[in-house]
Amino acid sequence: MTLLTLLIASLFTSVLSWYHNEPSFWVPGQYGYQGVHNGLEHAREFVNEWTVEVEGGEEVAQLVALELGYVFGGKVRGFPDTYIFLKYEHEKKRRTPSHHTSALVKDRRVRWAEQLFSKSRVKRYLMPDPDESLHRVKRLEETDNLETINNDHRGKTWFNDELWSHEWYLQDTRTIHNLPRLDLNVLPVYEMGYNGKGVRVSVLDDGMEHNHTDLRANYDPEISWDSNDDDPDPSPRYEDIKLNSHGTRCAGEIAMTANNLKCGVGVAWGAKVGGVRMLDGRITDRIEGEAIGYALDKVDIYSASWGPNDDGRTVEGPGRLANEAFKRGVSEGRGGKGAIYVWANGNGGGHGDNCNCDGQNLTWRDVQHLIVWTSEYAPLSANPGWQINGAGLYFDVRFGFGLLNAGALVKTALNWTTVPRDYVCRVNSAPSEEGNTRLWSRHHIEVLITVDDDCLVNFVEHVEVSINVKYSRRGALEIYLVSPQGTQVQLLSARHKDTSTAGFLNWPLMSVATWGENPKGVWKVIVTDNTYEKNTGDVGPVSLTIHGTKTIPAHMKNGPRIYNDNYNYQEAFEYFDNVDKDVADVVSNTVTDDEVVAMLPGEHKSQAVVDIHDIDSTVLAEVEKELQRINHRRVYSDIGL
Repeated sequence: MTLLTLLIASLFTSVLSWYHNEPSFWVPGQYGYQGVHNGLEHAREFVNEWTVEVEGGEEVAQLVALELGYVFGGKVRGFPDTYIFLKYEHEKKRRTPSHHTSALVKDRRVRWAEQLFSKSRVKRYLMPDPDESLHRVKRLEETDNLETINNDHRGKTWFNDELWSHEWYLQDTRTIHNLPRLDLNVLPVYEMGYNGKGVRVSVLDDGMEHNHTDLRANYDPEISWDSNDDDPDPSPRYEDIKLNSHGTRCAGEIAMTANNLKCGVGVAWGAKVGGVRMLDGRITDRIEGEAIGYALDKVDIYSASWGPNDDGRTVEGPGRLANEAFKRGVSEGRGGKGAIYVWANGNGGGHGDNCNCDGQNLTWRDVQHLIVWTSEYAPLSANPGWQINGAGLYFDVRFGFGLLNAGALVKTALNWTTVPRDYVCRVNSAPSEEGNTRLWSRHHIEVLITVDDDCLVNFVEHVEVSINVKYSRRGALEIYLVSPQGTQVQLLSARHKDTSTAGFLNWPLMSVATWGENPKGVWKVIVTDNTYEKNTGDVGPVSLTIHGTKTIPAHMKNGPRIYNDNYNYQEAFEYFDNVDKDVADVVSNTVTDDEVVAMLPGEHKSQAVVDIHDIDSTVLAEVEKELQRINHRRVYSDIGL
């Protein structure tokens, strides 16, 4: 996901209200979990550093620090009126910082103050062992009974880099059609002349070896910084290069130089890439906030392949400064169009983790719409779990909207009409009668939320369910959402390693499964515990936040998307030629907004996908064996879905 989104973003970058009318820039979870699920639960230690917002400027901040016994540490980079205060004393490990912070908070010149704590951050590597929930297929070199692929473009010499032939994710290396296609369909984009030129990508990581022979030509020093040592050189510590090579590898995947007889080719090899070194030392909210917004006036895309621990027990979102940096990035970046943030996710699946416990990431809305409208489900259709939502879009909780397709994305973007402005409506659940909120093992609670015509959103993008649950074991909880049009999605799966009793407090669970649907009607939130552990607890208030547009996006005006079921069998350039017709269909306006709004709830009810394409029986049997989602189906049966 990270790699392809970077490519797509690179290529076309080169060519709150409640029931109110104002559009707003959105950061998921901005409604109040900070201070609860901001990492404090898993903090290693508090540090002798505070971030403080002071009215009156730097001189006033220096005076406040002096009067209250702090050492003034300067400005927080990128945050107006926000400063660093220090106390040089022994660190108070795992101790509440309130007694240190209270004097600051009480000062009338201080807007807010927080003592920082050390955060645990984990780099997202290739998993050493196969994830049991995903199907791996070897790329067979010969077969007796399957149709072979004749690809004229394979004879073309694209690049002279020694490892180019091994970059299967950039080219279709299959020898038979019946294997699922897994490449990003990038070659047609290169042939059009797009390679990321003019785009600047910042890699937030453990450093970047910018003098590497395959990176130095594309290195951008203006968007690079060392947040760990506070200097402009992001080079990693070479005495620990085995641990600090992650950022260099990520930068190479993005922008390795092409045709230099060295290594491989970056997915956007014409782009410029910079590095912010921030993972090689103590990580705090200040370090993250400064990195996320560094050189915002210059950076187009921020890439981050790290996050909270994927151990199946952590629940953590961004802190105050990181959250503020995201909001500023999507509202001010790229000249007001919004910087693109790309985060790696999903590595914790093998540990029973769930991405909705990591907090959410942000991208430019047009990028999201293009991904939804051009992703291909056909190569992944043999996997159980696909459904069609109320807007006629294929969706799976593991694969999203399907395999990302660079060729279709870029060509569609060339004739793209910017999506209408976004609106936000938020609805709270009705007060529950005493006793109806009690939850225990082998039991479930249904919370109904009605969205009426006062909500200005007619076409859904994201949906957030903010939950409050007190429970004896948080990891036993499973949460489901059912839309008014019948789309069912699991928001949270059980996490057997999560033994916390902290529960959830205003924690947002985000979903895009209902993308394009009309939100009017009754939504159902189901909280269940399917264990035999004798857990008990209470479900508190639930709120539903819907993000979307009032008017129909141009690409949806001809009704539901028409999928290319033969994508897995077509040679890349043959399919690419077909995109012209799709673009022409999108541009025409043959259906009115009112007709589409009226049409969606009736004609496109959620339904299971029953069409399995012509896949070899042995491959299909292996897929079915490995991907049976027994627990998911059992839960739906138990709760009557």
